[in-house]
Amino acid sequence: GVYYHPWMAGEAPRASAQMEDLLFGHKIAEAGDLVLTNAHEFWNAIVAPNGSYNWKNKKVKFFLGGSYRGLALDRSQYVAVTTMLVEDVAADEVQARFTLRPLAKKLEGQLPVTPYFESSYPNLGDGVRGTKKPILYGRATFKPDLTDTSGNGVYTLADSAYQTLFAVNSVNAISKATGVRTALSVTTHYTQDLTACTVTIVSATYKWQDYEVEVDATGEVDGAGSYLKKFGEIVKDVLTTFLDVATADIDAAAFSSADTDAPEELSVFLKESRSIASILSTAEPGLPSLERSVMGTVQQTLAGLWTCWIWDPSYDAAGATSLKKEDFAKFDPQPKLETVYKGTNVHFNRNHSTGAWVVEQATDNKIKWLNETTDELNVYTFLRAAADAQTLAQRYLLILGGVTTEIEFEERGAKLAQATVGDKILVTFDPAPDSAGLYSAKPFELIRLDKSPSPRLTIAGRFGDLRGVGERVGFWTADSAPAWAAATVGDKATSGYWSNDDGTIVSGDPSTLKASIWW
Repeated sequence: GVYYHPWMAGEAPRASAQMEDLLFGHKIAEAGDLVLTNAHEFWNAIVAPNGSYNWKNKKVKFFLGGSYRGLALDRSQYVAVTTMLVEDVAADEVQARFTLRPLAKKLEGQLPVTPYFESSYPNLGDGVRGTKKPILYGRATFKPDLTDTSGNGVYTLADSAYQTLFAVNSVNAISKATGVRTALSVTTHYTQDLTACTVTIVSATYKWQDYEVEVDATGEVDGAGSYLKKFGEIVKDVLTTFLDVATADIDAAAFSSADTDAPEELSVFLKESRSIASILSTAEPGLPSLERSVMGTVQQTLAGLWTCWIWDPSYDAAGATSLKKEDFAKFDPQPKLETVYKGTNVHFNRNHSTGAWVVEQATDNKIKWLNETTDELNVYTFLRAAADAQTLAQRYLLILGGVTTEIEFEERGAKLAQATVGDKILVTFDPAPDSAGLYSAKPFELIRLDKSPSPRLTIAGRFGDLRGVGERVGFWTADSAPAWAAATVGDKATSGYWSNDDGTIVSGDPSTLKASIWW
């Protein structure tokens, strides 16, 4: 019976999404408070801790719409501009305050989850107590935890509360006295339980007192006769299994597309505690991350769905938002003088039994001498195959071998109100710091986007120029692509052309030698 309008007391929260590093996926999302008037004391009962409603972690969506100059939009025509979660809520006699946080806050959870204690494992091996059961995706080699010393030895390979193993590919016994390795046979020397995620030694010859055990195992099944091994399907399983993200809150098409764009097989063995955010994205030396392994990014849509995508310098001109000089209230290009690397070292296929990495390298002496640099970038990944690691090394070398340009901007209007970090934008601006003296539909990427809803809607942020390779990388196109002689500069930059044996596209024309860079 209380008449109530939820008037806001103050400004709406400012939302900001940012990738600190264009390719390594570091993201920042700022939140704020939503304050509503409580003059009629409507909120007292609604947000009471002992009341009927639970506000914790509930979504709050902000929409752009309303009436302006005689034009009134229907509620169905409003567009979402951001989604946040309720962290806390409290009411007094004046106002109700909702403390909001980004959806990415959920990623602060830790993996692995379950520790070993004597209550469940009364006969633990030395050093196992208090450590956690591993999480395994893909295939990896490691020394499992000795969790039962009452017989010859029972070893736990993964956390059966969350996973079912696809296979135990091999088991080796390593003599504690001599270090000699012996390949064991299933049934004769050991038995395996893929559901319980255990290996049990049945041969007294290889009892735990005298031997360590090393296994090569394949982790979580995919429910379709194989196992989870690609970026998209692994991230999706982490979100739904360990963060209780509902299937309805997953952008399934995006995760499927990511697996098409990044089909590389990954090996993810998690034993030491790490935040899920770190597992997804970190540049800390020696620690691999999922995003860095495939140049991927996990984020949220404006409507609050979890989504992901794989970075590449291509863009669809027809689908990209175009901005011209008159669209900007501020336009400030700045060269980003970062470290220029003459080589990249991609670490992959780690043997968790020994701690050893395999390394693939890519170097460019031209970059070394022109930029007077000897710096090399070390990238730690979950990749398994050498070919995939070499491809990644070459891609990082290409994008890290030069100086890029970034632009701090503010819009006059709201064309980017529904944009998200990572979107490609075509910018036309004259004059501009370019060899042509201007930007003409030049592709950029949103690397930061700030939305301030009040007192008036303000859209600002930062563009990145796709590491300077967005207009130089070639992609295969349809047969209808024009021949080289008839092609425009844009066609030559974005279409594939076969070269002759001497490396030229047009025989005898040295200007067509190595004219394309391939992604």
